[in-house]
Amino acid sequence: HHYIKESTTGTLSGTVGDDVVITVVYTLDDKGTTDPTQPDGVADKYQADVVFNVVHGKWSDDSTSMTKVFTLTKDGKPSETGSYTLTDSDIPTSTADTGYQAGSWNTDPEGETITKTGATYTYTYVAQARTITINYVDDSAAPVELEAAKVINTTYGASYDVNNTTDIPASIDKGGHHYIKESTTGTLSGTVGD
Repeated sequence: HHYIKESTTGTLSGTVGDDVVITVVYTLDDKGTTDPTQPDGVADKYQADVVFNVVHGKWSDDSTSMTKVFTLTKDGKPSETGSYTLTDSDIPTSTADTGYQAGSWNTDPEGETITKTGATYTYTYVAQARTITINYVDDSAAPVELEAAKVINTTYGASYDVNNTTDIPASIDKGGHHYIKESTTGTLSGTVGD
């Protein structure tokens, strides 16, 4: 641990006429506003941790959780009962994982007032829209559409299973002809990706 001098009691200089007792009080300074793991010369008791989490994305340091330390002030001085108001520049920058797009904060941190208890904010990216298309064609050299394609709207990362008689019927009647399912191409079940 790292401690910094907080206060002294007793006379620090003068003429000794009697026993002199000087007490120096130190306070913990293990964390800092520039690097949360390094001391910054401000007592930790005047600081609060704010945790920023991201779901389906990464912060600029390639993590999904980032802790920042902020000094609380009251009347312009560090204080255990002080506060700090988050600004846009306090909020880390993130990027979405593949298949995800802009989402939202559980609570928008900009303008939020932080106290000694600190806070946690989570930004969640949302899955991008995807489609599953099932084409129904005959087996001729130049396939002819037997039925309009079935399009299923879904999202990136969603599970699907179209290996059933509703999505892929065993037979189709078209133009007075009866067609039976001969084969399928594509993956009939799995997780939607790129």
